[in-house]
Amino acid sequence: MTTYAVTGASGRTGHLIVEHLLARGIAPADVVAIARTESKVADLGERGVTVRHGDYDDAASLDTALEGVDRLVLVSASEPGKRLPQHQAVITAAQKAGVSRILYTSLLAADTTTNPLAGEHVATEEALAASPIPATILRNSWYFENYTAQIPQYLADGAITTATNNARISAATRSDYAEAAAAAAISDVEGKVYEPRRRPVHHDQPRRGPHERHQHRRPPPRGLG
Repeated sequence: MTTYAVTGASGRTGHLIVEHLLARGIAPADVVAIARTESKVADLGERGVTVRHGDYDDAASLDTALEGVDRLVLVSASEPGKRLPQHQAVITAAQKAGVSRILYTSLLAADTTTNPLAGEHVATEEALAASPIPATILRNSWYFENYTAQIPQYLADGAITTATNNARISAATRSDYAEAAAAAAISDVEGKVYEPRRRPVHHDQPRRGPHERHQHRRPPPRGLG
């Protein structure tokens, strides 16, 4: 049986990826949730998922956490400026453990965007390309939650303020991206670069009413039908 592991499982995206693996029929015993603080994924342990301690800054913990893992979803670290060495530590541990495949949550258009966060993602993609382990790159776009978290402020201001200059935004929910990651992990296709996203919209684009949402199926993330 294939054993799947997800780093950063105590975070919102990592936790959702584990949940989507289970939802897609992967047995809990075949899933490893790696977290720096194990108590934060106790709910997954209660469902039969193997919980292991793994800290991006502790190479020894990563060596132990990845023992017996076949496919690894490397959820990008959360601290800009530290990501590359942290990701490299995971890649090195994965090589030692004999991991057969790595999937990495990168940034949309990482190799062409002017986003200041792209550099560490590109460098991680290059580190994966230099590794003997086949890799799948998941270049995620913006999270809708980045907007919904600001709803109280929008209501207080009476307006949605952005720095987009009326450009379109291609965004999806964390759960959308997590589902795409789980689908890619289960798939036997490797060596691909995916850019899962939904149709770009303007901030002032009207939303469908409840009756219209009821009549239309939401399309799957692009690139992962």
